[in-house]
Amino acid sequence: VPASQPALLTVEVTPAANPPSTGIAVVANLAPIGGSASQTFYDDGTHGDVLTGDHIFSFSATVASNAVPGSVNLNVSVSDAQGRLAGASIPLTVVASGVPFFAAPFLPLSETAAAGSLPLAAGGQTAPIYYSGNDATVVGIAASALRDDMQRVTGLTPLLSSNAPAATSNAMFIGTIGRSALIDGLIAAGKINVSSIQGRWESYIATVVTNPVAGVGRALVIAGSDRRGTAFGVFGLSEAIGVSPWHWFGDVPVTQRATLYVGNGTYSEPSPGVKYRGIFLNDEDWGLNPWSEQTFDPSGQVGPTTYARIFELLLRLHANYIWPAMLDVTKAFYTVSGN
Repeated sequence: VPASQPALLTVEVTPAANPPSTGIAVVANLAPIGGSASQTFYDDGTHGDVLTGDHIFSFSATVASNAVPGSVNLNVSVSDAQGRLAGASIPLTVVASGVPFFAAPFLPLSETAAAGSLPLAAGGQTAPIYYSGNDATVVGIAASALRDDMQRVTGLTPLLSSNAPAATSNAMFIGTIGRSALIDGLIAAGKINVSSIQGRWESYIATVVTNPVAGVGRALVIAGSDRRGTAFGVFGLSEAIGVSPWHWFGDVPVTQRATLYVGNGTYSEPSPGVKYRGIFLNDEDWGLNPWSEQTFDPSGQVGPTTYARIFELLLRLHANYIWPAMLDVTKAFYTVSGN
């Protein structure tokens, strides 16, 4: 939880049976996050509690702005009128203010220049983004998302092009080995070494290259072993500049930065340890389905506009599998035009 942000803390209590518990009380020590050392939790529908009398005691706490970042355990004491006592703890990770999530590993990103760093945004300008038109469709989708993410962070919109790179001091090149003329040209010219990822599943490298092509001084190159590997590398950069995978669905704030510099060197992301990773859309009848039907999707159901957002979330989470919404209230995925 970021400093200065609210967190709903809950403790589920199982009442004793013999004799039955009455007058259950839950108190927690919230001092590690700047709260009371003896904070009462509630099971009456107030203070963030959802349902009265369900034995889930809750308290909506705000993490103090000066809370120390790191993992903490909030100790909890549970008692009843029969004199019984029990203890528990609530694990919580405090994130520094302005850093609302932990980004995936990538090359180092900074707001200040360092020796060998490449400016992605500086002096009111951003590095253009280039990819090959013959690459997989998902690479173009990821490239467009990166352009939008750069705008979210810097307020500046980079040039996005599938044409040959124009003369410029700094640029971003993205593409898939064996699918991208741009990336394959760099490999053939000995500009990048992809031996650590070639032929692997969903892996990528990110590297800073000097004079990658004629007219371009330096470029941040993201090369994927396959199409999803490329997309995951692009979204790894998005996370590194400060855009959470949940920025849209979870309203995770994006911290504005006028300058962005990527560190020199090479980062190699190996194949995922779990080959298939995804989301199961379950019980959509009470949430996703009415929201899509009534407020979001022009199809009037869980259709292509909704799934475009879900699939983007999957890519940002480095996932590759979807169990679509298929309850009786929802039309089968394959029957909706555009899905």
